Amino acid sequence: MRRQEHDMGSTTIRRAVAVLAICCGALLPAACARPDDPTGADTASRSVDNNVNPRTLTHTADEVSRQGLPVTHQRIVTAQVCPSAGCTSALATDQFTLMQFPTTGRAEIYLGAHLQSFQVLNVVVDFPADTSADQQRRYQNAIQTALA
Repeated sequence: MRRQEHDMGSTTIRRAVAVLAICCGALLPAACARPDDPTGADTASRSVDNNVNPRTLTHTADEVSRQGLPVTHQRIVTAQVCPSAGCTSALATDQFTLMQFPTTGRAEIYLGAHLQSFQVLNVVVDFPADTSADQQRRYQNAIQTALA
């Protein structure tokens, strides 16, 4: 009887060690990530992560315009932008470019590589280089409202 109890105890220990090894293996990539990696915590402060946005980009741009901000020369640029960005649709205006991604996670991946961009839901917004910080803030607020 003692031998059977010993075997059951060692089996339990082996299982616990195996589970611990699997957990450590799963956490190892995160633990080994570079602390200066720009795809990390910086992204969270510039994004709002909610459910995937069901609206079209044209509707979003129209909503921004209804809030009193200029939105000129709307054009669909999906074929030009999305193959390299990984988005599913894209719309450019003179004031900003909207890119819609299949998931918020995909949008965050793009955002991590484009630190000047802004994310709301599964939409990433790029601004022209000459856009002032105040103007970006106004458009960011308007886009957040349009997608709410």
